[in-house]
Amino acid sequence: MTPTAEQEEIATERIAQLRVHRHAPLAVALWFGVAGVAIVANHAPALAWIFGNVPEDLAMRLAITLAGSFAVTSASIRFLGARARISRALHVVDGFVQFSTLALLIYISGSARSLIWLVLIGKAYLWTPPFPHERPWKLMQLVFAHGALGAAFLLQGQYGDAMFDGLAFAAAYLGHAMTIRMSNAMLQSHVEHQLLERRLRAAHRSAERDRVARQLHDGVAADMTALVLQLRLAAMRDDGAVLARIEALVARTQRALGSLRAVVWSLRGGSDSLRELLKLVEAKCTSVHAGLLFKNDVPRDVDARRISSSDALATVTAADMLLRNVPTPSATPITVRVSMDGNALTLDVVTAANQNSIRVSLDREPRAAALEAQVS
Repeated sequence: MTPTAEQEEIATERIAQLRVHRHAPLAVALWFGVAGVAIVANHAPALAWIFGNVPEDLAMRLAITLAGSFAVTSASIRFLGARARISRALHVVDGFVQFSTLALLIYISGSARSLIWLVLIGKAYLWTPPFPHERPWKLMQLVFAHGALGAAFLLQGQYGDAMFDGLAFAAAYLGHAMTIRMSNAMLQSHVEHQLLERRLRAAHRSAERDRVARQLHDGVAADMTALVLQLRLAAMRDDGAVLARIEALVARTQRALGSLRAVVWSLRGGSDSLRELLKLVEAKCTSVHAGLLFKNDVPRDVDARRISSSDALATVTAADMLLRNVPTPSATPITVRVSMDGNALTLDVVTAANQNSIRVSLDREPRAAALEAQVS
């Protein structure tokens, strides 16, 4: 069963954490430790049968090569991030290069036993628990590493070392077959745990948004609506300067009420049709200027498209910005025209004196600022 993208992302992050924070320091220390023991073995004939005849400079070059290669891989995952595909590709390339380097150095040295042990120890740290669809490539690396060693030994007539390499390959394969199930089970358990935590956090955020939207709608919006009604009743009873002030308060309260409704819509998340958005924009415009003429030039086959709540909030906010300094209809007639230009919504406010326009792009990337509107 092929894992989902989210499962693979979590597993890759976990593997990168283990490699960077736990395996990398141990591996670097291990390479230098084995190199030191190999150097000591050259001066201790009793230990020569374990490590073979390995030159001191060759052992040190091998340790530095492997440690440096491993450090580069760990650093790339640490700084590029586990989610970057290049770091996963670098995983495979790095393992291939390390095994190839081992095979080449073993062939040059002419003595195998110490370096075979390095291969076996290295695989314990380089072999990460793969997903089922990655396992064939991992096995190919294992076959290539030991196959190259065995071929080099046979060409040199070192049949004992070739037999030892074959036994080491069998032991490594059996060890992998015995432990891979447990490793995958542990990794799968971590993935399921992280998936559950993510879904619980998402559900908590959704419930919190719904709670805030409900409180705004049932509390603040209801109070503001009642305030508008009370102001209108007061305007019917009074006249003169008080009446003009009350009308200004009504317009300001209705404008705030429209903005509040847009925020509530955004908090609820999801998406809605462009037709519903245009109704909200029209209500916003007419609440600011009661005598305003609203013209909808968006084609009927377009206004059924779905848009995100963030784009809806950006559009309503842009309309508010555009109408903020427009004179009242008593001074000059006002027409608001809404049209669709490609993937952007254009709002034009036309008065007797001038014309102002604002464009709001729809269906942009979620991380783009929703309130980026180009005013012309």
